[in-house]
Amino acid sequence: MKTWIQASAFAFIIHIGYAATSVFAGYIQTKMYKPDFHGKVTSLQNEVAFGYVINPAFLSLSFIGMAAVCAGIIFIYKKWAKNGSDGSK
Repeated sequence: MKTWIQASAFAFIIHIGYAATSVFAGYIQTKMYKPDFHGKVTSLQNEVAFGYVINPAFLSLSFIGMAAVCAGIIFIYKKWAKNGSDGSK
């Protein structure tokens, strides 16, 4: 049970890191944007949209999948640490 809690925490941290990176990249792109008009401006858009929408089902499956991968890594690490600490091979 402790492994799944740790894996869920790591998956949460990875998802927060991904979201923060995405927001930071969008911020940099917005600050660096320079429009290119070429003198032919006929109409401008009335609506502006930033970001994108993530399907909640995809987000849930992504979180569960990442937690499973993290649990596997933690399990392998614990098994390796246990076998490596007693000096036997």
